Amino acid sequence: MLTAQVERYGEVVEQMVPLYLGHWAEVALDTTRPQAQLAPRYRVYEQRDAAGEVVLVTLRDGGVLCGYFLCFVGPGLHYAYCLTATMDILYVHPAVRGRFGGLRLIRTMQRELRRRGVHRLFAGEKIGKSSRLGRLFELCGMRAVETYYSIWLGE
Repeated sequence: MLTAQVERYGEVVEQMVPLYLGHWAEVALDTTRPQAQLAPRYRVYEQRDAAGEVVLVTLRDGGVLCGYFLCFVGPGLHYAYCLTATMDILYVHPAVRGRFGGLRLIRTMQRELRRRGVHRLFAGEKIGKSSRLGRLFELCGMRAVETYYSIWLGE
């Protein structure tokens, strides 16, 4: 049975690391570039977690980690009075997709952010790389508000 729950980043990160490579392979841009290889800045995550700025919802199947939704929380840079959550990563392992795990992650995150007094949540997906995340966001009451563009500028 899939369950979604709020957990502390520092207590779960070692379980998340084995999922990172598969997640990166599915959604990363410019994967052949040495500068774009997966190299998380764990110390930054630890610092932000210690400051209370990380919210993590995990997805477990019989206790085994199979997904996560991590957001950073703080006042908006342009809206000092608007406590804002910004999605960092959201992943559901392919072996458990189709079992409403993504929906559970998003709804659990929304409940936790409301509990913490967060006003706004921003989340997104990589075009052509994600599997129906946009549809899941819409099912959870979210609406599309922005499009990002990217170009590789390095050598």
